[in-house]
Amino acid sequence: ADAYNDRARTYAQAGQYPLALADYKEEKHLARGTVRTWSKLMAWFLATCPDPTYRDGAEAVAEATKDCEATRWSDPSDLDTMAAAKAEVGQFGEAASYEEKAIALLEPDSGWEKNFTARLALYRARKPFRDEPRR
Repeated sequence: ADAYNDRARTYAQAGQYPLALADYKEEKHLARGTVRTWSKLMAWFLATCPDPTYRDGAEAVAEATKDCEATRWSDPSDLDTMAAAKAEVGQFGEAASYEEKAIALLEPDSGWEKNFTARLALYRARKPFRDEPRR
């Protein structure tokens, strides 16, 4: 399952979205029944993919919820993903709230403050975040 997850992330970063989605789905299938899967990355992909063909906000919220529950709503990365998923379904107030919680939980000098704060500004402006490929 980990190999599919890693390859899916690589495909997504390269802009090869059909391959990324297929690998995320295979990873989810293989990891079924484990305590924690890598559904956070699938949720992130479904919420932030620049190609609307591959976005699915409802599924992104469902996957992000599983991860947040698994970490008892205390992992800033999971909350950041939840914020992106909420923005994708148009729930910008909730997205901003989750992003604020994520920022509050960041370790000092984690290096993520800039990214999280930029996304918070988007959600407050009622805009979703789109992850751009790194080609």
